[in-house]
Amino acid sequence: MSIARLIISVSIYLFAAAFANAEQPNAPLGLKWGETTEEVKAAGAKLVAIPDRQYGSSFAASGLPAALADQEGAILSFDQDGHLWRLFIKGKGADGDPTGYHVRRRYDELKSLLTEKYGRPHSVEKLGGSLYSQDKYFVSGIEAGQNSWFSDFETASVYVQLGIRANLMTDFYIVIYEYKPLRESFRKAKKVEEKNSL
Repeated sequence: MSIARLIISVSIYLFAAAFANAEQPNAPLGLKWGETTEEVKAAGAKLVAIPDRQYGSSFAASGLPAALADQEGAILSFDQDGHLWRLFIKGKGADGDPTGYHVRRRYDELKSLLTEKYGRPHSVEKLGGSLYSQDKYFVSGIEAGQNSWFSDFETASVYVQLGIRANLMTDFYIVIYEYKPLRESFRKAKKVEEKNSL
């Protein structure tokens, strides 16, 4: 083996070893981006597989190292190589409030905290026409897709969306986090999988 090849081989090995031992970036809920299911379970979490594979292997998670005070659940999604790249948080639902007063107040609190951490968002907080423009039909408008209430935050490495959703007249907030470096590799691999399936 020539000296040049030996130097290149050693350089590649050292780079790969450094990358493998690099500190994984912090994710919400006490997790780290790029963690495997085994690492998440080792931290005490319970993971239950869910059938939806839109975002890779996804699991309903409980017993995570941290949680929001009014969090109802979390879904963790792992890429084709088994690394955490997406996190979905759902707040506890509130029914009997067609104006969405409480969920809007909680949305504003979370939006303020996320703005401190990730910078100014692009927000769409729009009431629909007709009866959906009235406060008493806010939740109906969210559920019908006539009202839109969300904020997108973006840094060089993380995309975050905070939003209000409703189902069966129960309103709740959601927060979606995506780790952009792994999101890009997930999307590329998914396109290859789909192409190979055709």
